[in-house]
Amino acid sequence: MFDLLLNVLLGSIICILGLLIWLKQKITLIHKYHYKNVKEKDKKAYTRLMGIAMFLMGLGCVFKWCYKFLYSITIGSALFLFRISSGDGFSILCTV
Repeated sequence: MFDLLLNVLLGSIICILGLLIWLKQKITLIHKYHYKNVKEKDKKAYTRLMGIAMFLMGLGCVFKWCYKFLYSITIGSALFLFRISSGDGFSILCTV
C-alpha cells in the first residue's frame, strides 16, 4: 500500500511539473543541458513537447499503480510500457 501511495504522489508531482513546463513555459524546470541550444523562437514548441512528455510519464506512473492495485499486474505493466514509449518518445522528438 505504501508503494502505491508513493508512486501516485510521485506521478502527480511529475504531472504538475509537466503542466508547468507545457502551459506556463517554465523552461528552467528542465535541466539546462537539455535546453541551452534551443533557439528563442523554438522555446514554445520545445516546452510544449517536453511538458506533454513529462505529463504522460507522470500519468502513466499514476495509472500503472492504480491498475496494479485495483486489477492485475498485467494491465499495470502494459500501462508502464505505454508511459515509457509515449513519454520518452516525446522527449526524443523534442531533441531532434
